[in-house]
Amino acid sequence: MSTSWQGNSYGQQYDRDGMPVNNSGAGSSNYYAAFAQPGQQPVQQPQQPAAVPAQYAQPAQYAQPQPYNQYPPMMNPPKSKAVAALLFFFLGGFGAGNFYMGQNNLGVTKLVLMFFGFITSFFIIGLFVMMAVGLWALVEMIMVLAGSGGYDRDANGVPLQ
Repeated sequence: MSTSWQGNSYGQQYDRDGMPVNNSGAGSSNYYAAFAQPGQQPVQQPQQPAAVPAQYAQPAQYAQPQPYNQYPPMMNPPKSKAVAALLFFFLGGFGAGNFYMGQNNLGVTKLVLMFFGFITSFFIIGLFVMMAVGLWALVEMIMVLAGSGGYDRDANGVPLQ
């Protein structure tokens, strides 16, 4: 902790970790002043300012801010609205339209509910579950065609064409 710098205008010194330096301990110039003979002036050793490492000598260079409200470059081509509507109509119960749009959580949910409906169709409740998932897919197909409710874009925010 030999490197110290003047941290504020109060004269308090701090080491390179930001901790205050105790000037009253052994090795400091004030320590030997307590043992000076009366009438003697304590010898003050001038402190040399610490050398600034080269990596901190220059101010940091930051990237220029990018213009706001611009789309990032598209990595994938835009998806088709017609293909999405057809997938929701014919295979929407299995989540194919959701997987195509990039809505993987909704697609998995529909797939699990449809599987649960097939398994429990012997108990009649499964038929109601499958009808509800089919109605859900039909509503999503209408929303894709109308472009409402967030179904005008895929999961990456790219508009459907």
